[in-house]
Amino acid sequence: MQTNKLRSKMATLWGSLALGIIVSASMAPAQAGSSYGEFAENLPDGAQSVILAGGCFWCIEKDYEKLDAIYEVVSGYAGGDKANPTYQSHAGYREVVQVHYDPEAISFEELIDYYYRHVDYQDDSGQFCDRGRAYTPAIHVKSDEERMIAEALAPDTSVVPIEDDVKFWPAEQYHQDYYLKNPFRYKFYRTTCGRDARVRALNADS
Repeated sequence: MQTNKLRSKMATLWGSLALGIIVSASMAPAQAGSSYGEFAENLPDGAQSVILAGGCFWCIEKDYEKLDAIYEVVSGYAGGDKANPTYQSHAGYREVVQVHYDPEAISFEELIDYYYRHVDYQDDSGQFCDRGRAYTPAIHVKSDEERMIAEALAPDTSVVPIEDDVKFWPAEQYHQDYYLKNPFRYKFYRTTCGRDARVRALNADS
């Protein structure tokens, strides 16, 4: 009962916060994320990509943009049926990121190892304070080799589904590089959602 009450209170908080975030984000000036633009335009020949779901796309976008050899990380939607999903209408979709990277400098194996160390791989009904299909984790693979890598690297207690590649729909511009455009709101959300505390606990146990 206490857990249900806490989740109800958190849902109310995030609903109020999200409304303010959307309004302020749409008014915020763009800041540079990388030289390839928020939607990864004009990538070098040989660039590869992978679609990953790990809860709120703002957070996993920031996590991957810390890495060297990453050209761009684009927030978006994947896994649903209705074309042209939006933030206000993406039932059946997950929030995901499309990570564009240099395979000569960082491997798919390294990207997936990093993934498992930055999500709650024991939770397949959401991530951290965010619940429901939109926030469930997933790794999308393009080949049997990638599937074998993702399966081999999965922690023993992982419930993260490994699925075939899927169509990616970029999210609205105000979601791209959100952590740069609205750093204070982003930090407040990430901290109070408990993402980093939970990830630290999982990594300490592994």
